[in-house]
Amino acid sequence: IDIRSKKAFENGHIEGAINIPVYGTALISENGDLDKVGVDKAFRDVNKTILVIIYAQNEYDTIPKSISQMILSKNQTVKPLSIGWSEWSKSYIK
Repeated sequence: IDIRSKKAFENGHIEGAINIPVYGTALISENGDLDKVGVDKAFRDVNKTILVIIYAQNEYDTIPKSISQMILSKNQTVKPLSIGWSEWSKSYIK
């Protein structure tokens, strides 16, 4: 799951990813706090029978890990990607 903006997703993403934008939405406050109720609602329909990987723009972003922890509490198998789109696109796209 790519949590970047729709525009960033459309400009490039990991093959097979879906986009659930977090930045610039009500899911995250100006100070960077996640809205747990909003995150639960946004990720409610994610397939719970497969491993889900969440990523953002770069490896320094901590939001994928926070969302992963929220979803894990709902019995979802989910992991944050240790790198972001910036690093992935440089390493895996030729």
